[in-house]
Amino acid sequence: MPTARVVTKRSDAKIQGEIADSTDAFSLDSSVSLPDEAPRVRVVRHLKQWIADGVLAPGQTLPSERALARQFGVSNRTVSGALAMLVTEGLLRNGEGYARFVVGDGRRAQLLKRAIVVVTIFSEVPASRHQQSGWVEHIGHGAVAAVQTAGRPAIAIAPEQLGEAEIAALIAERPGGVILTDILKPAPQVLKLAQTLLENDIPVVVYGDAPGFEKFDRVAPDHERGGYLLAQYLAKQGCRRILQMWPDPPDTYWVSQREAGYAQALREAGLEPLPSLVVPHVAPTDDASQFENERRNMAGRLVEHLTGSDAVDGVMTCTDRETFFVAAACRLFGKEPGRDVRIAGYDNFWAECEERRLET
Repeated sequence: MPTARVVTKRSDAKIQGEIADSTDAFSLDSSVSLPDEAPRVRVVRHLKQWIADGVLAPGQTLPSERALARQFGVSNRTVSGALAMLVTEGLLRNGEGYARFVVGDGRRAQLLKRAIVVVTIFSEVPASRHQQSGWVEHIGHGAVAAVQTAGRPAIAIAPEQLGEAEIAALIAERPGGVILTDILKPAPQVLKLAQTLLENDIPVVVYGDAPGFEKFDRVAPDHERGGYLLAQYLAKQGCRRILQMWPDPPDTYWVSQREAGYAQALREAGLEPLPSLVVPHVAPTDDASQFENERRNMAGRLVEHLTGSDAVDGVMTCTDRETFFVAAACRLFGKEPGRDVRIAGYDNFWAECEERRLET
């Protein structure tokens, strides 16, 4: 499992809001009464009360240390120490220079500090929708389940919900960590989120090996090994001409990884790797007439590979779904799937494909 960890310095991106040098930036009661307590304790107690009462709202910028010192009648050093304590407790967060922002009330801050945010395109797909492990939504649901099993709060967010304002708010809340899943071709805002998390020392882990995420801790399937094992299996079953297929366009990072595994297995078996076949994407269907159309389209793509003296006797499809269309196409050429042509899928969700009732 490839891993990497890079801790970078906080970015120089400007944080919204100017920190004024007087109480004009924030309306405070000028008649604050401080009981007979240590000055720092008194300042901490009042600031906590303002946060709890909502006088200081989450995300709000605090007045300057000098303004607060004048307000409370204490030294700048006392205020600085009090603010440092509230940062440690998770009620405030440091910004650029001497700026500080309100995180929220104590209970909310502690809850979010323990929470793990899971960014997944399947945040609203029921976990029970599919039972087999090969469906991609199981990645996000598995991450959420693991967080909950560990006794931590889990928050699922779809990547399209993460604009600049939302990313800034997420950073301001400072969750316990962030998991980025389902990354095949990452949207720019997801990569930006990951980088911003690192710069703000919020733990982040990524699923997959998509370009741009090399410096992050990540968990990734070994696609090269997967391609190798499938090709090796077909070779051991007696296949001598094995074709690999990809949907158009085959531009996800794992295509080259699987092709490398396929080529290695064939070389070890003394066989010649064949150029991959790119076919149009096949949409899921349980409609018989639509399936027939797709079958004939697939047959047109495969005709030169399934006929003639150098016809293939093994096919590796991109996922389990394509196996049904390839098998049905083979029958048009008098080829019996599993006997004349062995077909290997990928991802383990074949039993729940709609096409199964149309092609066994």
